[in-house]
Amino acid sequence: MADILDIDTLLRFYFRLNVSQKYKNKTDLIQVAAFLQKQMEKSGWLHGYRWMYTKCCIEGLVVDGESVRVLLQIIDPEGVELRKSRRLRRRIYFNHGPNYTWHLDSNDKLKSFGIFINGCLDGFSRHIIWLQASGGGKARSIAY
Repeated sequence: MADILDIDTLLRFYFRLNVSQKYKNKTDLIQVAAFLQKQMEKSGWLHGYRWMYTKCCIEGLVVDGESVRVLLQIIDPEGVELRKSRRLRRRIYFNHGPNYTWHLDSNDKLKSFGIFINGCLDGFSRHIIWLQASGGGKARSIAY
């Protein structure tokens, strides 16, 4: 066979006909769906199909990305629509009251103009505790 066809020709036909050894021993889709459902109960509802496909591979499940995408569409259609519209979904956590949790953050998108913005929000009321815009050459750390 190798005398008649070159290895490159065989590989070209191999890929053109979509013959793949990678998914020869695929995991049963019911088992993959059960794994995805279990992940959805944890923090999986935040993840898209690419990350869920990676989680499946890490878990040792042999499945293609398209199957994971379709299964996620069946299992979590609302989440797929939210991710498709790129709408922010806030994390759910319990806060005992005002000033219990503060969120600190920095932003250096105005770095080219020499402006750095640091801020703090109250986790309960989402009110701004403080904002600081600093100029100069370098961003300062907000860790106190």
